[in-house]
Amino acid sequence: MKNSQSRVEEIEELFEQNDTDGNGDIDFAEFASLMRDLDERMSEQTLQIGFREIDVNKDGRINLAEFLEWWSED
Repeated sequence: MKNSQSRVEEIEELFEQNDTDGNGDIDFAEFASLMRDLDERMSEQTLQIGFREIDVNKDGRINLAEFLEWWSED
C-alpha cells in the first residue's frame, strides 16, 4: 500500500498532465478529455454533472484542492 504522500504526488501529477494549458486549473474541456480517456462513452450530460460536482467553489474551473478532494474520495 502506498503512503498518503506518494498518493497525493500521483494525483498532483495527474492534475498537471491534464492542465494542458498550464494555467493551474482544469477547465471543462480538459476535464472532459480526462474523463473520456477513462470512459470514451461518457455522455456530455454526465460530464457536465461531474464537473459541477467537483467544482465546489463554482468558479467554472477545477483547482488542485478540488481535484485532490474528488480523486481521493473512496
